[in-house]
This record gives sequence, C-alpha cells and structure tokens, in this order.
Amino acid sequence: MSLLDATAPKSAPEAELSIALSSLSVDAKAPKTAPAQLPTTGGPSTTSFNEPSNETSTDPTPVRATHIDIEITPEFPPDSSADGSEDDVLPSPFHLELHDGNFYDADGRVVLLRGVNLGGNTKMPYTSSKDGTVSFVNRPFPLDQADEHFSRLQRWGFNCLRFLITWEAIEHAGPGVYDQDYLAYLRQVLLIARKYNMYIYIDPHQDAWSRWTGGDGAPLWTLLDLGLNPENFAITKAALCQDTYGGKPEDFPKMIWPTNFFKFACATMATLFWAGNKYVIDSIFQS
Repeated sequence: MSLLDATAPKSAPEAELSIALSSLSVDAKAPKTAPAQLPTTGGPSTTSFNEPSNETSTDPTPVRATHIDIEITPEFPPDSSADGSEDDVLPSPFHLELHDGNFYDADGRVVLLRGVNLGGNTKMPYTSSKDGTVSFVNRPFPLDQADEHFSRLQRWGFNCLRFLITWEAIEHAGPGVYDQDYLAYLRQVLLIARKYNMYIYIDPHQDAWSRWTGGDGAPLWTLLDLGLNPENFAITKAALCQDTYGGKPEDFPKMIWPTNFFKFACATMATLFWAGNKYVIDSIFQS
C-alpha cells in the first residue's frame, strides 16, 4: 500500500506521482490502473553521539528503466477543499508511461517534470533528547507551514519534488518499532502537496551509513547492536564527523564527508549489510 493509497473517481483530472524504489521496472505498456505499492526509505548532515547530528528514438518499443516503478494517484478536483483529511482522499492509481524518451500521462500528454530537492533538513531529527530519543515529525516543515511552502514552489514553476526520508526517521526506536507519529505526519504532508499538483518522488535517502559515521540514514541501534561504540569514533578516526571534528562548523573541510565510505565505521557496516552472508557466515541478526 502506498502512503498516498486511495480510491478516486475515474473523472479525476491531473494525477500525481509517487515512486516506490523497491520495485524493478517501469513498463510503458502498463495498464492505466495498478495496485498501489509502499514507498521504501543533499550532502550528509552533521553528527555526534548524544545529538547526531537525449537521445530520442523512432523505435516504438517501450523503454524499460530499472530500479524504479512509477505510480501516480489522482489529484484533487478543482472544486475540492482538500486539507489532507481522510475525507479528501481520492481513489485509484494511474501509471505514467515512459517511451521515446518522454513521460506520458493517462491522456497521452507529455509530462515535463521540473523538480527540486525537499530537503536537506529531513536527514536530521526535528527534536532530540539526551537519552537518545528523536523525532522527525515536522521534517521538512510543520504541517501548518506546508501550504506556504508548496504554494511558493508551485508559483516558481516546480511540479516535482524529490522528497527525502531516512530509515532512522521511521525505525529509530529499535528493530521493528516504527514511528507511527512520523508516518502519520508524512502521509498528511504528502496529501497537502497534492493540492499543488506536485509529483512526489519518495527518496529513501542514505549517505555513508548513518549520522554517527559521517553521513545520514541508518538508526543508531544498527551500530550499537553490532558492538560498535560511536563515542570512540573520533579518537580512533573510525569516522569523520563535523560535530567531533573540533573548531567552528566552517572549519570543517568542505566535501570531505565522502571519505567516510572508506573509514572503519561506515565500511564495516556496509560490508556486514551487503556481504554478511559471505564474510560472517551463519551469523544472522534480526532475521
């Protein structure tokens, strides 16, 4: 089920894009309706332990694009007073078709996507406490400010948003413990975006594993449960993070964060995640 899953009248006009990166391909000859799918989850943010920081073709054969499945759900009709409430949800997903180097809507019209990133601050929690509790509710902005931001983007000519979410935002409390407040917020803010004819590209974002290893994405428990102690990363040079680098933020070398991919903390986590079956045989954690 998609975060924007709903059922809408067939006469609904324009439609809105939602992308699930977990599927494999886009079929230009896909039916006009298809089952909804669940979206899976800048430069990186600052970190610390306590507060972690055209080619066109004449060939009519449809183009097949790997790693993405494009699904769109109808937008509110012009006379709707949609405010993101459940009563405003409209049914029935549609598909954008991709062929000859263009996206086409359900009526066969070429769709030009003019997009912007939204946004870098979604990689950091909105609130945090000394005991490690965090919340990403209100990232990228509070619901009462959503209309202002989306209407401004619409006036500037944008119609497509790369909407960042992180694994940490959804599952920061522990394996299988999902932040229902954040998921509810996320649904509401995306519903509001519909009013402004925004196509939404859900970006499950990650850089250099996590905020504690010089990037963003994975929750803290992924490190702790494997026996790593982020409090020692700075002194052992296992990760290079702005919060533990010392000096003023502007003293932190620009664009040095990608070097964390080759440092102990991030490299270890990536190895275990992607090649654990080869290097730690018969060792399974959290299924």
